[in-house]
Amino acid sequence: MTLGLVAQLIRLQVTTADSLTKRGYDRSLRIQTEDALRGMILDREGEPLAISTPVSTLIIDPLRMWATLNGDFDRLREACQTDKAYSVDCAWANSGNEEEARLRYQYETLRPLATLLDEDLAKFYDELAARADQQFMYLRRQIPPSIANEALDLKIPGLRRENGYKRFYPSGEIMGQIIGYTDVEDKGQEGLEKLYENWLAGQAGKVKVLQDRAGRALRVVEEVRPASAGTQLQLSID
Repeated sequence: MTLGLVAQLIRLQVTTADSLTKRGYDRSLRIQTEDALRGMILDREGEPLAISTPVSTLIIDPLRMWATLNGDFDRLREACQTDKAYSVDCAWANSGNEEEARLRYQYETLRPLATLLDEDLAKFYDELAARADQQFMYLRRQIPPSIANEALDLKIPGLRRENGYKRFYPSGEIMGQIIGYTDVEDKGQEGLEKLYENWLAGQAGKVKVLQDRAGRALRVVEEVRPASAGTQLQLSID
């Protein structure tokens, strides 16, 4: 081996080790938007007329999901057929042909998520299959964070969550025409919600998160720009 090759190997292994590691690390990092908490609207006595509560949105990358499931199927079916002591339930692998086995495996993988979201499994499967070449699909918007946590615990490839807020109006329709309402993006559409949009909305932030290969956020690495909550609006009416 020439001195030049030795020097090149040393440079790659030592001199550039940190930069190569950083490049690999960066490929797993993503910037996500962090919604701002919308300011409350209060009556003269300080009772809330409009308040926001945390919710989650489930998003999936169908292209990644199907690619991963197909790869897992090939690996697991071989293990089921060759290793008698394999601990995974291999009932799906005993189907008569490969395509039937693949379909059963995919159904059984998606069944817990469909059940959690109260979806018909066949319809749920077909909707995902119809978007197999796409990288973005809303599964469910504005659900309780606890449901989103359960969904992520299922470890479906390509499934991730975005956190946000949903507006609630304790007084119901009584003050509806005055207060107005917000849309699914939590932006004012009518009444005071629209009139004071800039006052109530705040400013969204950005965070850098570390993701696994399936696109699930593992942890927040850096707060790029902190979210700034909206300003409270107190009225002179009861």
